Amino acid sequence: FLVCSSPRQVMAAMHACGCDVHVTAEQAHALAEKEGLALVKSSRSATGFAGVTKGSSRARPYQVLDTQWTIDGTSGKKRRKSLGSFFTAEHAALVHARHVAEV
Repeated sequence: FLVCSSPRQVMAAMHACGCDVHVTAEQAHALAEKEGLALVKSSRSATGFAGVTKGSSRARPYQVLDTQWTIDGTSGKKRRKSLGSFFTAEHAALVHARHVAEV
């Protein structure tokens, strides 16, 4: 039995066990409603959702970045950590909503 308190922990646990979870658009909306979260739409985003970008992966094209900027210890550049890549924009929006709720 595994308890994860953040999206990063969920992604780390999924990668550690070698499993992958595909959340459909409908499931993401249902989970958001159940958790009292909103999948925030954005007309400025190519994905249609705030906090979700298009990545280069064809397998999991939707990416979520951390809302906080950090300084890279090696290059000294400002960057945001990836919270993961996802099959659907709605799943990525759900992860973004969960992250915003916990920050």
